[in-house]
Amino acid sequence: TTVVAGRLMPLIRYDTGDLARFVDEDCDCPLSDWRCFEFHGRQKDVLRFGGKAFTTRQVDDLISDVGGIDFYRCLQDGESSLAIDVIPAPGVAVDRRQIEDCLRSALPVDRITIRQVSRFNPEPSMKFRLTARSDKLRQAPKSMSADGRNGY
Repeated sequence: TTVVAGRLMPLIRYDTGDLARFVDEDCDCPLSDWRCFEFHGRQKDVLRFGGKAFTTRQVDDLISDVGGIDFYRCLQDGESSLAIDVIPAPGVAVDRRQIEDCLRSALPVDRITIRQVSRFNPEPSMKFRLTARSDKLRQAPKSMSADGRNGY
């Protein structure tokens, strides 16, 4: 419900583009009286494969299982393909097979291209995105749940 009648603090809700879900767990923070939620990323960064949506958090959870990666960027460059740019930790070689195995364990993709890079260029907004869909794929539905239903 949107309430604008509150003189000191009207409650106005609007679509921020953030994807999050409430979780049933206690936390130690000063806001522990409130329900916790876990942030999953931005709607515009959701990857879509085979009618299912995969959030930045889900991809990050997969990549975090691979040791020796300082930074990565994942671009969906086709209906069933990914390009992964990886900046490894100093002195560590990129284990392409391990990255590919982790991603294939959860993502229904046909092709994965993994490149070792030394730096990422920021978006025009000067932000760095972990996951993104190529411009040619951005015509997909605005939001979709991780199980393929609309409305995350």
